[in-house]
Amino acid sequence: MFKRLASGLALLPMIAPPAIACAFHLYAPQDTLVDKMLASEHIVLAQIDENDTSRYQAISAFKGGVDYVELPFAADTDIRLQLSLHPDHRVLFAREEAYGPWRQLAYLDAEFLSVVHHVSQQMDVWMFEDERLRYAYFAGLHDHANDDIRRLALAELDKAPYEVLRALPMSVSTERMAQNFWDIDEADYRAIKTLMLGMSDDAEAGQFLLTRYSDALALGDPLRLGAAATAYVEHAGLLGVSKVLSTLAETPDMDPDSAEILIEAMAIHDQVGDPVLKMAIETALADLLLDRPDLAGAAARQFGSRGGWGLAAPLERLMQDRRLLDLSDVLAVGQYVALAREAQSSFLRGEPDAGGNEDT
Repeated sequence: MFKRLASGLALLPMIAPPAIACAFHLYAPQDTLVDKMLASEHIVLAQIDENDTSRYQAISAFKGGVDYVELPFAADTDIRLQLSLHPDHRVLFAREEAYGPWRQLAYLDAEFLSVVHHVSQQMDVWMFEDERLRYAYFAGLHDHANDDIRRLALAELDKAPYEVLRALPMSVSTERMAQNFWDIDEADYRAIKTLMLGMSDDAEAGQFLLTRYSDALALGDPLRLGAAATAYVEHAGLLGVSKVLSTLAETPDMDPDSAEILIEAMAIHDQVGDPVLKMAIETALADLLLDRPDLAGAAARQFGSRGGWGLAAPLERLMQDRRLLDLSDVLAVGQYVALAREAQSSFLRGEPDAGGNEDT
């Protein structure tokens, strides 16, 4: 969902950006095990070679067969022991090209192997028919007792567009999400956990999210701040909108990255929220922009990239009054206003939304 922080020239005319992963990344999220399987032409399961216990032997394949497969990996002592104790466990290997280098992807216990079997059966559907089924499957595994499965599920959900994530049928427990929230090996999943808690029905989730929001503000951490702001608005609705916009109004010295990511949280909810929430965001932000023209460029970038044209009037006014001092803001606002006019003209002509909201 969250993209790299935009420059003043980042808006592409008439093109909405692709759906972006949900973890407020300022970098590209890493490929998951599923991504690696989808990108591979040859995928095999291995056990210890009976003739050489230091080596692996491919014993079955999801893609490509096992004939003439030689896996150039030495099995370490721990894995040899685990595989000898658990004959139903496997090691997963894959290569992207038919004759390319092999990669060791994962150690699979019986439960994890069952998940990988399901993935192998659904790869074509997820790639060519309906990717939402991929996210729906992993939504059901997000709190699995097996940590490998749970973390894979969270990594998968982290890649889902926000509008898809919030529509998934899942029950999110605040207690379950919070119990290992600060563990070092859970650091990569804090943002997606935060976003999912925004969709929780637990009363405790609201206070947890408000605390995370306050902590992120105190630390000046845009990554945590974006996830917490979006999740808190998801959970608290109009109260959350008021909280976030009050933060912007009351913190004129906030660093630009943090300010922009708060506006991005507003733009996301303007895109996916109900009409009442959308109106509240646009009305309050319009007033704020007239007091804080330094936020105009961020608003133009974040709302414009999502086809949200409800800020056209205040942004055009700032431009006409020459209250924009930064060249990148002038460019971003000018482009936003031009695109908003074109979107309005297209609407009046009965054409699809030029800003890309047809799929929202």
